[in-house]
Formats: sequence, structure tokens, C-alpha cells
Amino acid sequence: MARGLAERLKLSGFAVDIESDGASAAQTALLEPYSLIVLDINLPNVSGFEVLHKIRQERSTVPVMILTARYTVDTRLAGSISERTIISPSHLISQNSMPASARS
Repeated sequence: MARGLAERLKLSGFAVDIESDGASAAQTALLEPYSLIVLDINLPNVSGFEVLHKIRQERSTVPVMILTARYTVDTRLAGSISERTIISPSHLISQNSMPASARS
């Protein structure tokens, strides 16, 4: 899923970085100045929940779009959600359903 989404974003002119596990994702998210982070909550080693928590602990206001193949979102996420967090089931992601800020 990550590679397919990355290719679509690249074809639209975006620079894209992919991390394959939560520990790397958390480290990169805190070191690089991103305009948007697309985060899978089912990452190995460190979950996407923990990555989001680390991002918000550092007072980062970067918008985060959380992708999940889960039918419902775990309530553990409630403490990390802010107005700059979007949750979307992965099967709904298409060019038309991405936020305007991610498309332009």
C-alpha cells in the first residue's frame, strides 16, 4: 500500500519518503520538516499510535493522515488526535478523497 500511494504522490509532484517500521518513522518524522505525514497504524516494531504520540509530544503541528485497514479505529488513538489529524481507512484513499492540502 505504501509504495502505491508513494508512486501516486510522486506522479503528482510531491517528494516522498517511506519508512518500513515505526522506529524509523518516528525518528525521521522528528528530524525532517514535512508538510504532511501519512502514517499507517500497523507498523512493525513501534506502532503508528506510538509514532503519532511521539510526534505530538514534541509539539509538532505537522498534519498527520492516518491510514488503517481496520474497520474501526482503536480508542487508544483518542489521546493523540488533534485538529491536524485525519483518519482514513486505506481502501477509501484515492486522488479525490485526499485532503486538498495533500493534493496541491
